[in-house]
Amino acid sequence: MGTRERKERELAERKQLIINKSKELFFEYGFNNVSVSDICKAVEYGQSAIYSIFASKEEIYGYIYLEAMVILADHINAIDIGKINLKHPLYDFTLEIFEFYEKYNPYYTALFFLDSNHVALSKIPLYLLEQKYKEKERAMIPVREVMHRGIAQHIIQDIEVDRVIFTYFSSILGIINTYLVENIEPDNIALKEMIIEHVGIYERGLWQ
Repeated sequence: MGTRERKERELAERKQLIINKSKELFFEYGFNNVSVSDICKAVEYGQSAIYSIFASKEEIYGYIYLEAMVILADHINAIDIGKINLKHPLYDFTLEIFEFYEKYNPYYTALFFLDSNHVALSKIPLYLLEQKYKEKERAMIPVREVMHRGIAQHIIQDIEVDRVIFTYFSSILGIINTYLVENIEPDNIALKEMIIEHVGIYERGLWQ
């Protein structure tokens, strides 16, 4: 391995170490309660070493934000959409969203925090936001495909699919996010039942 390749590898390793240690801090204490100084102590680097790689703690958080969206998109794309009941086109996707919330709660919170914090979001570099939006689009692909198949088979009304998908995601996440905003510790069984009931009502409005 040449000198250039070795330096690039070492830089990548330092960058990943900073992201991983920062993630531990953010998940435990929350974004607002972690400073760059805290990150420096965790990785045993000086601030100059941190700032030589990242412009801000928002940029570091942006990588976690992106990672959260990748996990969610992977979960949604893992669904076998060929087996979906077109009378209930959103049920399986709803279960995956809830599972992401339940099993990957710190990542869910990371997504919710930045999406609702416009000041922090404005400091995320554009290249990270673009990657996040691509992952968001990837998450929509199977949902869109199922909806179009339902329309083609005259099970679902001829609707504007992207608008329906947007309102669907917004309503499901809105129910979950209410608990986060109000700092309610939900009964996850009751919350899951509420979401499933909601999506059932939503689906019935799509039928021909």
